[in-house]
Amino acid sequence: MCNATVRLCNGERCAKSIAHTDNLKHFAFSVFVFNSKHELLMQKRARCKYHSGGLWSNTCCGHPLQYRLDDINREAKKRLEEEMGICCDLKFAGVVEYQIHCDNMYENEFDYVFVGYYDDNPHINRTEVESYRWVDMNEISTELLNVNNRLTEWFKIIMKSNVLNKYIV
Repeated sequence: MCNATVRLCNGERCAKSIAHTDNLKHFAFSVFVFNSKHELLMQKRARCKYHSGGLWSNTCCGHPLQYRLDDINREAKKRLEEEMGICCDLKFAGVVEYQIHCDNMYENEFDYVFVGYYDDNPHINRTEVESYRWVDMNEISTELLNVNNRLTEWFKIIMKSNVLNKYIV
């Protein structure tokens, strides 16, 4: 997946690995799936990922190649099924823009955030996801305060933004 293509914010495409090493602004999406207990489905990224492997993060994420919101939603749903084996409707929650340095790479992203609801356990793709857990928001709040936590940088930024406020009970 390192050689996958991403859409840069200037409209061009380039290899995902180049966008992340050269700090190029590009589009991303992040999916947050909740259950009826208001718990978030988190994934532990496979250790073989080229960056942030072994860290806990939101339900899934990826890089859309399209511009239209409907197309990005469709790509996010496809990625959710590929990584987590979940099919559910996704609602657009908003955009979070960030530029961070992590693992000798950059996350310089214009990130479309989507929310879904699902009550069964996922069927994870072991090449992408090492493990998963359903976590209540109080536990996530505690983990966000831990300086040495094992959360991805983009997850921390999105959780501290207000984009998910109306979905978190």
